[in-house]
Amino acid sequence: DLEALRQALGLMLAGLEPNPALVVDRTWNLLAANDAAGLLTDGVDPALLEPPVNVLRLAFHPVRRSAAALKRLATSEALGGAYLVDLLPEAMAARLRAVRP
Repeated sequence: DLEALRQALGLMLAGLEPNPALVVDRTWNLLAANDAAGLLTDGVDPALLEPPVNVLRLAFHPVRRSAAALKRLATSEALGGAYLVDLLPEAMAARLRAVRP
Protein backbone atom coordinates (compact mmCIF):
# COMPACT_ATOMS: atom_id res chain seq x y z
CA ASP A 1 0.00 0.00 0.00
CA LEU A 2 1.00 3.62 -0.47
CA GLU A 3 1.62 4.29 3.21
CA ALA A 4 4.07 1.38 3.43
CA LEU A 5 5.89 2.77 0.40
CA ARG A 6 6.09 6.23 1.96
CA GLN A 7 7.49 4.76 5.17
CA ALA A 8 10.07 2.71 3.26
CA LEU A 9 11.17 5.77 1.29
CA GLY A 10 11.42 7.75 4.52
CA LEU A 11 13.69 5.09 6.01
CA MET A 12 15.85 5.05 2.87
CA LEU A 13 16.16 8.84 2.85
CA ALA A 14 17.11 8.88 6.53
CA GLY A 15 19.62 6.09 5.95
CA LEU A 16 21.41 8.15 3.34
CA GLU A 17 22.16 10.96 5.81
CA PRO A 18 24.47 12.90 5.95
CA ASN A 19 24.28 12.85 2.13
CA PRO A 20 21.49 14.74 0.37
CA ALA A 21 18.85 12.48 -1.15
CA LEU A 22 15.72 13.29 -3.12
CA VAL A 23 12.69 11.36 -4.33
CA VAL A 24 11.27 12.76 -7.56
CA ASP A 25 8.46 11.70 -9.85
CA ARG A 26 8.84 11.00 -13.58
CA THR A 27 8.70 14.73 -14.35
CA TRP A 28 11.33 15.61 -11.72
CA ASN A 29 8.87 17.09 -9.21
CA LEU A 30 10.17 16.74 -5.68
CA LEU A 31 8.16 14.24 -3.65
CA ALA A 32 10.40 13.84 -0.60
CA ALA A 33 13.88 14.70 0.63
CA ASN A 34 16.05 14.03 3.62
CA ASP A 35 17.30 16.77 5.96
CA ALA A 36 20.68 16.95 4.20
CA ALA A 37 18.93 18.00 0.97
CA GLY A 38 18.87 21.46 2.51
CA LEU A 39 22.56 21.67 1.58
CA LEU A 40 21.46 21.76 -2.06
CA THR A 41 18.90 24.51 -1.56
CA ASP A 42 20.66 26.69 1.00
CA GLY A 43 20.62 30.24 -0.30
CA VAL A 44 18.28 29.51 -3.22
CA ASP A 45 15.54 32.02 -4.00
CA PRO A 46 12.62 30.96 -1.74
CA ALA A 47 10.18 31.35 -4.65
CA LEU A 48 11.86 28.35 -6.31
CA LEU A 49 11.13 26.25 -3.23
CA GLU A 50 7.38 26.81 -3.28
CA PRO A 51 5.50 23.58 -4.08
CA PRO A 52 5.49 22.01 -6.50
CA VAL A 53 9.31 22.09 -6.61
CA ASN A 54 10.71 20.83 -9.90
CA VAL A 55 14.28 19.65 -9.32
CA LEU A 56 15.44 20.33 -12.89
CA ARG A 57 13.94 23.83 -12.87
CA LEU A 58 15.62 24.45 -9.54
CA ALA A 59 18.98 23.08 -10.69
CA PHE A 60 19.13 25.01 -13.93
CA HIS A 61 17.30 28.20 -13.03
CA PRO A 62 19.42 31.25 -13.87
CA VAL A 63 18.88 32.71 -10.38
CA ARG A 64 20.49 29.94 -8.40
CA ARG A 65 22.91 30.16 -5.54
CA SER A 66 26.12 29.23 -7.28
CA ALA A 67 27.73 27.04 -9.91
CA ALA A 68 28.96 24.79 -7.08
CA ALA A 69 25.38 24.18 -5.94
CA LEU A 70 24.41 23.38 -9.53
CA LYS A 71 27.24 20.89 -9.86
CA ARG A 72 26.28 19.17 -6.59
CA LEU A 73 22.69 18.86 -7.77
CA ALA A 74 23.47 17.96 -11.38
CA THR A 75 25.97 15.19 -10.57
CA SER A 76 25.56 12.18 -8.40
CA GLU A 77 27.67 9.22 -7.37
CA ALA A 78 24.51 7.15 -7.81
CA LEU A 79 24.59 8.11 -11.50
CA GLY A 80 28.24 7.19 -11.77
CA GLY A 81 29.18 10.87 -11.75
CA ALA A 82 27.18 11.46 -14.94
CA TYR A 83 25.56 14.81 -15.50
CA LEU A 84 21.77 14.70 -15.50
CA VAL A 85 21.73 16.43 -18.87
CA ASP A 86 23.63 13.49 -20.33
CA LEU A 87 20.87 11.11 -19.22
CA LEU A 88 17.91 13.14 -20.52
CA PRO A 89 16.23 13.12 -23.90
CA GLU A 90 18.25 15.33 -26.26
CA ALA A 91 15.57 18.02 -26.66
CA MET A 92 15.33 18.59 -22.90
CA ALA A 93 19.09 18.36 -22.45
CA ALA A 94 19.64 21.02 -25.11
CA ARG A 95 17.26 23.41 -23.33
CA LEU A 96 19.01 22.81 -20.02
CA ARG A 97 22.50 23.21 -21.51
CA ALA A 98 21.42 26.63 -22.81
CA VAL A 99 21.11 27.95 -19.23
CA ARG A 100 24.06 26.08 -17.71
CA PRO A 101 26.92 28.43 -16.72
